[in-house]
Parts: sequence; structure tokens; C-alpha cells
Amino acid sequence: MDLFNAELAGTGTVTDREYARLVALTGKPAGKFSLADLYELAGEIPRLILGEYSPVGPPPPPYEITDNFDRADGPAGAPWAAFAGAINIVSNQAAGSISNTYAYYNDPLIPTNQYSELTASSASVFAMVRVQDLNNFYYARYSDSLSEWQISGRVAGTFQANFATAPATLVFPQRFRLEVVGTTLNLYDSTDALVLSTVHAGISTGKPGIRFQTANTHFADNFAAGEAR
Repeated sequence: MDLFNAELAGTGTVTDREYARLVALTGKPAGKFSLADLYELAGEIPRLILGEYSPVGPPPPPYEITDNFDRADGPAGAPWAAFAGAINIVSNQAAGSISNTYAYYNDPLIPTNQYSELTASSASVFAMVRVQDLNNFYYARYSDSLSEWQISGRVAGTFQANFATAPATLVFPQRFRLEVVGTTLNLYDSTDALVLSTVHAGISTGKPGIRFQTANTHFADNFAAGEAR
């Protein structure tokens, strides 16, 4: 029987194009289908024709970058950039060159649903997401004066009142992660426990980054960023 024109009950004729897509879908070499194979796939052919099928296998893992800053002292280098000051390497850690350095990781492959994760040497180091410029970004931080986690941001040039807070007593260094998916901002602590969640719709795009409140004396390490799902 000519399998390129085999009639399958309820599905119609399998054309050359559809047969080629079945080959791609199943991974079988062309010409290796039996009639039984085609009957087994008969119920899927209409979905295949309509383009409802995805390639075989699980979805790809989320895109992620990491930077442990283990390199010679000096500028961190591209794709790191900053809207104020510069991000430098100091003893295999990252530091801001001036007080209130706003650094971001300028990777076009990181989507707008994103996260920023780091190990902070003190409460003077913030994780940031959707950094657009000096006037638009979200951040998470620990306030040692108030003993609490905070999520907030600067929107259209105005620092916002905290969107959410949670009491905590911490000893630094501390690792934490801020992520944004749609309009939801989530903060996770070093145990990967969710400690804060809030909603804000003011900023829809931008890059992950780090804010350094003081120059050259408070550090970030083991930075990671990428797609948040």
C-alpha cells in the first residue's frame, strides 16, 4: 500500500506534507511507518493538520544567566551597564562605584517576566527587576532599621511607598530573589520561601539589575537572572 496516500478511518487522506509532519512528530525515519502505525496516529492527524501540535518533548528550560564575579578587579564589563555610577569587581564580588549605583544586566534574551537573584553582603544591596532608567524600576531590599523585607519601586520618577513588607530578623550576608510575572512581584528568601507577594502595574518592561546604596564597601555576589514563569 502507498502509505503517502493511505486512507485512515475518519481522518481523510494522509498527504505528503502531513506524512512529513508525522515523521517530524514521531522521530521515525521516513518510509518506516507501517499501516498499524498510521492507524495508531489516526486520531492525532486532524490536530496535526490544524497546527495544534507542538514538537515532541518537554518545553525548553527558562532562559537564565549567572555571574559569580570571579575575575580581576576592575569594571564588570558588558553586558553589565549602569544608569548611575558603574559596577566594578572588587575581590571577586560586585560593588557600585558611587553611592546609589543603579546597574543592570543588558541581555536582550531575558524576557519582561524576569527575576534578579543575588547574595547581598548588607542591607545596602537591592535586587531590581524591569530596570528601564533612573526613573523606572522595581526593587526588593531588607531594611535593617525597620527589620523587614520590602518590595517597592520608582515609577515615572517618583519613589513609591512600599508595595508590601514582611517582618524579619536577618544576619548578612543574605541571598534573595525578586521576580515579576505580569503585574505580580514575588520576593523569595535564601530558603526559597515566598516572603512577599504584591501586584503593581506601573512598569511593564526593563532589565534585571542591582542597586548599591553605598560605594565600594557593600557587595553583591553570585548574581542570577532570567525568565520567571
